Parts: sequence; C-alpha cells; structure tokens
Amino acid sequence: GWEGSANSLYLLSLGQNLFDAGYDVVRLNLRDHGDSHHLNSGLFHSCRIAEVVGAVRELQRQHPGQRLVLAGFSLGGNFCLRVGARAAAAGIAVSRIVAVCPVIDPEHTLARLESGWALYREYFVWKWRRSLRRKREAWPDVYHSLDDILELGNLTEMTHRLACGYGGFPSLPEYLRGYALVDRALEPLAALRDTRVRIIAADDDPIIPAVDLERIARSSVLTITRTRYGGHCGFYDGVAGSTWVEPSEVAPRKATVALAGIGTSGFRSDVMDGGEQAATARRTAASASREGRLPRMERCMGTTSMGVGRRIAWVQNEREIVAG
Repeated sequence: GWEGSANSLYLLSLGQNLFDAGYDVVRLNLRDHGDSHHLNSGLFHSCRIAEVVGAVRELQRQHPGQRLVLAGFSLGGNFCLRVGARAAAAGIAVSRIVAVCPVIDPEHTLARLESGWALYREYFVWKWRRSLRRKREAWPDVYHSLDDILELGNLTEMTHRLACGYGGFPSLPEYLRGYALVDRALEPLAALRDTRVRIIAADDDPIIPAVDLERIARSSVLTITRTRYGGHCGFYDGVAGSTWVEPSEVAPRKATVALAGIGTSGFRSDVMDGGEQAATARRTAASASREGRLPRMERCMGTTSMGVGRRIAWVQNEREIVAG
C-alpha cells in the first residue's frame, strides 16, 4: 500500500499468523516501497496496476497447484481488488480476495486527508517526502529538480505535480479516476465464479467514506461487510476486549497468500493479546522511538499496529475467509 512496505509491523504480524496456520505467505512491495527505489527509474503512482498483475501472475507460475489468496489494506486492498478485476484476462486463478478499508474513490480520500485530522496528513506528507528523497538519491540525474515539490505541505498539490509532471497524466482528476473502484471498475469480478471476494469497511473510517461503497458494482462473488465502528483498518470494539468477529480456529491449508498493506491502523496496544510477536514488535518500536528514528506519528503507529492477537477483529475475519 501507499508508503507501507513488506516490513510494516502489522503486515509481519498478520503474515506470521497465517504462516502459523499453514499458509505460504508472500509480502509484496509496490514500486518505491520498502527498499526498492533503486530498481526502477520511474516513480510509483497508483495506476501502475500492470506490474502488480504481472507479479501476482509470476507468483502463481512459480507455485502451481496452490490456491492463491490476495489480502490487502487501504491502498493495498485497492490494488488487490483491481488485480482481481484483471485476473481472468491475465490468466490468474484467484481463490479469495480480502480488502480491508480499500481506497474506493481516491478523490474523496484525498479530500478527507486534506480536511481531516492534521496528524494523518502530516504523517503521509512526512513519509512521502522521505520516499521522494530516497528516489532522488537512487536516480539523481532524473530527479534533481524535486526540491520545489519536497517543500510543499499540501497532499493535493504534491499529487498533482508528481502525477502530471512525472506520471504523464493530463490532469489530477484523470489520474485519480484511474485507480478508483467505483462505477464499473469491479464488474469483471463477476467472471471469477469460483472466487470469493470480501470488502471490510467501517462507517467511522476517517479516510475512506463508507458511502462510497454504494457506488461499487455488485456481483454474486462479492460480499461487503460494513460496520458502524472500526476506524481505518482497526475494527477493535473497545477496551473491554470484545470484537465484532467471534474467534475461530483455522485448519492449515495448502495456499499462497499475497499481502499488501499500508500502516495506518487504529489498533489499541492496551487491549491486545500478549504473545511473542506483539512483544517483539513493541520492543522494536520502542527501540526505534528511543533512538529518535521515528517522528511522533510513526511512534504512535508502531506502538498501536504491531501486534496481531486473537482479539484483533480484522485478523480473525481474514483468517476465516482465507480458510474458506
């Protein structure tokens, strides 16, 4: 997902949960995410869906005979659904797709980020600037003139300048429409008759307007779970420890799960299950915080999104769905 990576703590935790349950897990870095800035000269943008389809197709080629499950969060969920919409044409057989709080209408999400909680906006601006600096370090001859964009603090203007100046899009609205899930974008999912697709979203998501769910093309393979509470990829029901998904056991299955995500979760560290995975992640986040390697928002995200225990609702939900 956008400015997340294969090493995001919540993704590592979920991957460990699935691996322990018997799944082969592949964590996918999108272009310019994680340590990948040096691999391609072109900048990441959210319409680069063809290379993600290609990666998933290659993954299935390398693991014939295994069920393929795609799971993603926020922009990662958006990518998973778009891969699903292109799966039949690309010759990809997908068993399950789970998208948690996927970006549905990017124009509305961008507006929410600009007008909503300042800490979210500052967090994304900080991470985007860091990514752009890494890109410039890897390709100095191509991106020597990024200084004026790096000085901007407005996500809309940054997106416009980069999409049109480096992505080749004629306008910001055309770019944003290019990866929207509304209207007919997900109609091709109907051709995946043996696939189960599930979108999980919350009415109180501060970034993704739940009303946009009504603009998604419905099909018999698609189920939408919409809850009153859950925030952005959180779905924790309060300090008492209850969730909106009952605990369930997952029998090991022979499957490959590809995970893509973005680190903007709304978990609460004070009500998580214990466990070595969460404890290790807490120590990692605390160490990074003490060393001054993370700004305040990153420390907050690290502390609250690292542990996946049996009380975390979306993890239980995905484990149920993946098991089929």
